[in-house]
Amino acid sequence: MSEPQNDDIGRSFDRLSRPQQYLETKDGLGATRQGLYARDKYWQQLADEIRENRAISRDKVLWRALKDIPIDDLAKDLVAIGQTVAASDRLGADRETGNKTYRDTAEVIGNNLVPHCRDRKLRIEVGDWAIERLRTLPIFSLQSDLTPMAAGLSRWQQTNGFDANPDTLVLTAELGDVLGDFMVKQIINKPLLSPMFEPPIPWTQVSKGGVPGYSISLCSGHHPKTEAAWRHAIANGKMGRVLDALNYLQSAPFVINEPVLLFQRNEGREPIQKPARKDMWKVREPGPVQDQWKEYLSEMAREMELELAMYIREHGRFWIPMHLDFRGRIIAIPHFHFGREDRIRGLFLFADGEPIGVEGLKWLKAHVAARADGVNWSIKPSRLSREQRTAWTDENLPLLCKIGRAVLAGDDPKTIQWALPSEEDERYQFIAACAELVQAIDIGPEFKTKLPLVFDCTNSGLQHLAEMRRDRIEGRWVNITKPLDGGTTTSPYDDAVIEIEGDGLNDFYGIMAAALWRRLFERELFGLRDLLEGPLDRKIVKQPVMSYFYGATPIGMSDQICEIIEKRNRTKKKKKLPRAEMAPIRTFSVHEVDGILYGKFANIFSLHRVNDIPYGTFIDGFLPYMLADALYKLLEQEGAPKAAETRNHLIKLAELCNEHKKILRFDTPLGLPVINRYFKPKEERLICSGVNRRRRDIIVAIGETDKIEKDRAENAVAANFVHAADAALLHLVALAAAKKSMPMLSIHDCFISTAPFAADLNVTVRDCFSRLHRHNWLNTIWQAVRKILPKGATMPPRLKVGDLDPNEVKLNPFFIN
Repeated sequence: MSEPQNDDIGRSFDRLSRPQQYLETKDGLGATRQGLYARDKYWQQLADEIRENRAISRDKVLWRALKDIPIDDLAKDLVAIGQTVAASDRLGADRETGNKTYRDTAEVIGNNLVPHCRDRKLRIEVGDWAIERLRTLPIFSLQSDLTPMAAGLSRWQQTNGFDANPDTLVLTAELGDVLGDFMVKQIINKPLLSPMFEPPIPWTQVSKGGVPGYSISLCSGHHPKTEAAWRHAIANGKMGRVLDALNYLQSAPFVINEPVLLFQRNEGREPIQKPARKDMWKVREPGPVQDQWKEYLSEMAREMELELAMYIREHGRFWIPMHLDFRGRIIAIPHFHFGREDRIRGLFLFADGEPIGVEGLKWLKAHVAARADGVNWSIKPSRLSREQRTAWTDENLPLLCKIGRAVLAGDDPKTIQWALPSEEDERYQFIAACAELVQAIDIGPEFKTKLPLVFDCTNSGLQHLAEMRRDRIEGRWVNITKPLDGGTTTSPYDDAVIEIEGDGLNDFYGIMAAALWRRLFERELFGLRDLLEGPLDRKIVKQPVMSYFYGATPIGMSDQICEIIEKRNRTKKKKKLPRAEMAPIRTFSVHEVDGILYGKFANIFSLHRVNDIPYGTFIDGFLPYMLADALYKLLEQEGAPKAAETRNHLIKLAELCNEHKKILRFDTPLGLPVINRYFKPKEERLICSGVNRRRRDIIVAIGETDKIEKDRAENAVAANFVHAADAALLHLVALAAAKKSMPMLSIHDCFISTAPFAADLNVTVRDCFSRLHRHNWLNTIWQAVRKILPKGATMPPRLKVGDLDPNEVKLNPFFIN
């Protein structure tokens, strides 16, 4: 390494060790945390309000839940939690719609204030009480407070207090005016919001483990029957390996990637305008104002998370406590974790490094290329094989090192902006990889690398289903068979000839995109082809194809396609191209599809061009539905018929259980009970008294009735079954990693480690997949249903299996890519 390079790196880390002084000299005192004037301005005012409310309150149950919290501490915590929830685009959002609601906002605040409380109704009551207290401060409000008549409430509804629309807590001030040193310290002490600075407690029972002092269940969500089954399984020693895997994954320490953090803080970002008060009621409905509001919340969340990251960095090592969902998948407990967006992932480093070595450097180079898809100066390197990615990095090494050195030196991000991917294309993981690469090259094989390298399954749903059926053809498309040597092969549909890359890597999403394009051409559905960006539009089919194997319907797949197209339209608009005359590029006349005449829907999708770029305006979702329906039929009839048959077989078993009022349940090979339990909720109306004598009605699910929700139980069984297989694979890999002291992270079907362990991780995952599928999953669930049904019940025939050897996956290095 040359002397100037040594100087650059030295100056970089010297600067990073004094971030506040650097920010002060660069942007002035107002940019530092110490310069934010409102660090402790509001908690005292809130404490006085709480004391006054307590003196007149008759709600003994609520104050019994809050009795152990001193009022001053309660006020400090509440202002900090309120800021976090109001600024976040995720906290307080409905799981199905993704939109923030009053009920979900109240629940997440209540969860943080009284984490020991298991009564959901009481938690929401505490959250509602907290929101009413926060509204007495000048920095908090509700959307409906801003424009009550425009908020969708009639005068009678306002008078009688009926809350017909979702509502949410908002910050009336700018985040920078209220977020300071004092408030961040309050936030960082909340394990549900930020990481821990000591190792999590190992899980030993359903209610023992994870975060000390918090009543957090081993099972995320409200699943009392699952918790009871898990308690029994743990007591009998059946879940020991599952707990060992979970405890190993949550024991990994991390540190903040300081150069990437400084890069994010120094980025010059265009301000996003908050919707005008007169338009706030439109936030509740899909449209431009809702999109603007989500972007505004995302920017506020980004600012909050960067401030938190600065404090996390000062603490040094941190840990992410984890628990399980009811299928066994591992879920992070705090809001700040590696499974979040690219801007958060790019901040993570393992706390302990290992010398990268010669082979590890090759894996790091392949990782750099895999994160470079969004650059505009190259092809998409993630579509290349691993060796080709390494060669791509070597070919572009001068530019990649220039990016890495600029990040390490803390240079102005504008100097390398042109060479970076967009934020939607893993920008921060890319610059983190470039910074790691330049250090590995400068220091040499002894460089201790800490960067997490991500390896994703190449369609885990189809991989599991194809292996369960021992189907060689479908297994080939998802890389669980012995790889071919290259050349051409015949597609299972339409006798099409498919080019196979020389190394044998197959991309099922790309294959299905090409097949869909041709099917639309053959059936003369040219209008639908305009929804795609060419014959290899992998992105628009990836999510629908992936979700198909988890039980998605054409309607659900249509929603995913709509979301992708609308996102593309927003991206095009951000380029601020000059407007041109908008003219229809094609008229959709009457046509026939599978014997059904479609003509009356001709004008529901307005397609036009601006500067030769196609835009679509959805008046109705029918055309995307037609595209989703065509893709659905392609998968079911020709793309993956055996997997489709397996999926439908699982649904039939769930239907049989519903007919006899039984609950489908099975155990994974590691002893985890999985219960496909869906009952209609037992709901209560929670009446909350707000300020100004306004009553708010909230419907709260407080338990379950004895009526089975048949549609949900049948639609979810395939997803639950495949997710359970995903979880079991992860548990096996984590146990193997623990034996080898391999640093490891996971995001469901993604496996993450450092470069020195990358080759070993790849082999370990394939070996565990082979071991996992020596277990007859399909026979297990068939026998489980047979056991609970009456003797006279007619069972569907067992599915036939092929001749694929589970050991073949050990020969295919592209199982994870």
